[in-house]
Amino acid sequence: MTDVIDKKASELSPNLLTTILQYARKAAEFPTLVRVEQHIHSLGRWFDASYVKIGEDSEANIAILFKDITQVKIYQKNQSFLSEITRDLVMLRNIRNGLDELAEKIAKHFDVPWCSFAEITDDRTTAVANYGWNADFVPSLKGIYDTEELWSREEAERMNNGQAFCCLRCF
Repeated sequence: MTDVIDKKASELSPNLLTTILQYARKAAEFPTLVRVEQHIHSLGRWFDASYVKIGEDSEANIAILFKDITQVKIYQKNQSFLSEITRDLVMLRNIRNGLDELAEKIAKHFDVPWCSFAEITDDRTTAVANYGWNADFVPSLKGIYDTEELWSREEAERMNNGQAFCCLRCF
């Protein structure tokens, strides 16, 4: 977070100072702690901000404590996503539509233009990708592939030994 040191709130985000002052006013009016979660888009970070009035009215100050909670928010988002996917799988009635919809959700969650699922043939030489989703601006990945074109020998060995892995390369 060294990119925020010695910077004014207005330099970090155009509306940040206005938001801070709004909550500081609330803290000045009420004798209790004012606490809010704030997302600063320009930083891509979430903060737990606590505002509290310190001192008597004529000499009161407002103390503001910011705690970076970005990792907590990412964890919460991922947990929510996994819960949604689990519900979808439990309710799955039509495998084709279900896996296509699941692929779309996964792709959108990870902000990628496509996601597909492939089955490996018994002889482990072919991958058949029958299910998936792609954004309009990229071609579909559905099709039949030679596994040697998809994975390195090390990846194929891991897969053959029953070890799960995620292939993130694009075709």
